[in-house]
Amino acid sequence: MAKTIFYEKQNTIVVWVVCIIVLAIILTFGFFGDNITNDKSDKMPVFFIYLNAILILTAFLLFYDMKINLTDQILSIKFGIGVFKKQFELEDIDQSSIDLHKPSMINGIGWRYNLKGDMLFNTKFGTAVRFKLKNKSKSYSVVTSNYEELKEKLMKAKESNSLEKSS
Repeated sequence: MAKTIFYEKQNTIVVWVVCIIVLAIILTFGFFGDNITNDKSDKMPVFFIYLNAILILTAFLLFYDMKINLTDQILSIKFGIGVFKKQFELEDIDQSSIDLHKPSMINGIGWRYNLKGDMLFNTKFGTAVRFKLKNKSKSYSVVTSNYEELKEKLMKAKESNSLEKSS
């Protein structure tokens, strides 16, 4: 059984606020939808209003938070209910590439790719722990509140994992 070394859960405040506002607007139109007409006096189908509400709720469930879990074998990042997740085996991480950097705000929040294929995982702006895999040239960045702690524990877990395999 893998032992958890580092765990952090981040709520995506922007997703919460946007989903609640949009959902309130959609449901308001849904309740009063029978009075909404277009130029030809056709009534708005209430089905489409509720379909939009379901889509917003689905987006909310998929991205309402991000969990970072570092065990003695795996680093995993999971958004929302877990449909979108990424795992990295510690033995595949190039230890010499582990560093800190501050991604640009232009990148936004969420699961992001840049033109080079690098990945960014974040729910807020801040400092990220960045690393590369041994067999790939692209980098992976995880924005966290406890970036120094994650970097330190990632390096220690990687070192202890290497020692256990060699003995």
